[in-house]
Amino acid sequence: MCKLLWRYLFKPRNQETEISKKFEYNWNQIQKNEKNEIEKYSDFLKDLGNNYEQKRTVVSEFNRILVLAGAGSGKTKVLTKRFIHLVKNKNVPIHDILAVTFTREARNEMVKRISKSLDKDEELVKRYVRTFHSFALSILKQNEEFDIISESKQRDIIIGILEDLQVNEEISNSINRYITENVIDVVKDQDNKSGREYQIKPKPDDLCFGKNNIKTNAGIPVRSKSERDLANYLTFLGLKWEYEQELTWADNPFKPDFTIEDEFYLEHWCYNENTPEFNQINKKKYLENRRWKENQYKKHNKILFSTEEIEMKDLLKLQLRMKKELELVLGKKLPLCHQSDLPKISLQYSKANEHFIDEIIEIINLAKSRFFTVEDIKEKIKNQQKEKVIDFYNVLIPVMEKYNEYLKRKDLGKKDFNDLIQNAVQLLRTNQLRREYYQSRIKYLLVDEFQDVSYGEIELLRQILTNNTRFFVVGDDWQSIYGWRGAEVNYILDFETNFGVTEKIILPINYRSTKSIISASSHFIQLKGRQIKKDIRCSDEQLLDNTKIIQLNARDDFDGARYVVNKIRKLMNEDSSLKLSDFLILIRSSRVAQGYKTVFKENNLNIDLKTIHWSKGTEFQYVFVLGLKSGLYGFPNVYADREIKRIILDIPIEEKEAEERRLFYVAMTRAKKKLFLISEENNPSEFLSDVPQQYVFVIPNENN
Repeated sequence: MCKLLWRYLFKPRNQETEISKKFEYNWNQIQKNEKNEIEKYSDFLKDLGNNYEQKRTVVSEFNRILVLAGAGSGKTKVLTKRFIHLVKNKNVPIHDILAVTFTREARNEMVKRISKSLDKDEELVKRYVRTFHSFALSILKQNEEFDIISESKQRDIIIGILEDLQVNEEISNSINRYITENVIDVVKDQDNKSGREYQIKPKPDDLCFGKNNIKTNAGIPVRSKSERDLANYLTFLGLKWEYEQELTWADNPFKPDFTIEDEFYLEHWCYNENTPEFNQINKKKYLENRRWKENQYKKHNKILFSTEEIEMKDLLKLQLRMKKELELVLGKKLPLCHQSDLPKISLQYSKANEHFIDEIIEIINLAKSRFFTVEDIKEKIKNQQKEKVIDFYNVLIPVMEKYNEYLKRKDLGKKDFNDLIQNAVQLLRTNQLRREYYQSRIKYLLVDEFQDVSYGEIELLRQILTNNTRFFVVGDDWQSIYGWRGAEVNYILDFETNFGVTEKIILPINYRSTKSIISASSHFIQLKGRQIKKDIRCSDEQLLDNTKIIQLNARDDFDGARYVVNKIRKLMNEDSSLKLSDFLILIRSSRVAQGYKTVFKENNLNIDLKTIHWSKGTEFQYVFVLGLKSGLYGFPNVYADREIKRIILDIPIEEKEAEERRLFYVAMTRAKKKLFLISEENNPSEFLSDVPQQYVFVIPNENN
């Protein structure tokens, strides 16, 4: 008996109900009681129609309830209805209840419904309907005064810290090395694929090539992006230059790339003897032209400076070489270009630098959400061998130290959103009186979107939960798509292991989408990955709608975008009641959006491209999913989590693949009336082969 009591008192968290599991629950009696409750409150539940599972969700009195709500099944509606039921029908004091969700929008929607139904002031209801962050804030505000910094303010602070740290040569070199070796090529690749300007230009001169599309910082048109960066550097040095000014002294007049100070010349070459050939420019002809030009400079005793396209990858190194050579000829000192100057000189380097800043902020936030300190991170990388990881954390660690110091300054009194959760958990862990206060006050705990919870949010819930707390959660493991920021689908999959014997209720009716969309998406999501099996079906109103999903295999991004433009115009012409707000255009990542945006802008289509992550929780009549192709930044993109991220959160490749599948499922299930899947000819996403073809109409190539 003593051993049993000891095991009960000191049980591991994931075995919280080890003893209670030994008891047999009479599920038949439990469901019979639920049926009686449904009959008792039939008038209150009549707005739920014939949906018996929704009604069970509202009235069940089991201690632990997991509601698995498919897309479009009304999960927020039933959670709100349960809150109202507890107060109105069960006479539970509103202050005994806490409902928690993730977004302010969801919170505000719940508050409005509850306050209207209970005839209570919205400000009162807001005390008991919280986001995770506002709940944590309410805990901390009882102890201290502080301000919350916004995401934009956080970015400004970190940018300022980075600028200050770059006086340190080691840090500056780490930044430049990381960007040049790991980021710049990716940025250039995407920049060149999504735009119509050229990275380089051919020689001999093609007067139409890249004409006037690209401009320097001074607004002077040039014909390649590399030349733009070189021109900006010459301006940075304070040198006078002319672009493509014809040389009449040559045997046959030609135009050099740059004339410097009226007497020196700069040519930027895309090929030398060792450069591999690419499709855009014939290497043999190019090198013949290069040799002829070089001979002309030599024959006429002209000074020529040469740069190679391959050198553009490391601008700092190239500009240091150019500076030395120019100083030698000019006989004067020129300004030294630092790493922090490069974003002003090169637009692509600026984009790469922004990408690097995004990564720094992402990893800092992820580390804080996992409750990692700077010392924890140092410990994790102390045996690291890979240079790019070392370079990244050589920058991140001092940035994070300075950032934390900034927040802790007494004259500022600041916290970011990650601090709220972490500090609230720490307070409740160490302050027994405060912890017991919340445990005794919160008798009913309701959590929305449970598939999105992360380590910190789970730890916060653990601090206020007791065996007697009525714990009710709603979520859908099929829609868990935020693993990249710390959410863990296992918390919903292993709910019973973590929180005790649980009544599981599945809401199987999708009121949003057509039968084809529901059948296709349900088949697709269940092919792979660990999940909870669900049989999702459409509502009675959708049973006769056999509209198929449309698939287009476009030639390229521009072709796919033009199809979207034309289709939207056609649909709006056919139905005058349609508005642009009835259409949603989705993409896997904003990093590959530029080509599509270019076409939309050219066609005066003022629709924002949205990421699938943004779209979660929304619904639109017509949905277009773009970029369904293979390769880098394709879909799926299982390699989006870089090695630097795996230091903080190492997600197995199998789980990453499963999350990409869930992401596509979310994209599909945003559509109410019609779904369009835009792929690429000869390079389709592997996901398309997993969508049952009986639900899809593929547009023949000749009709694209």
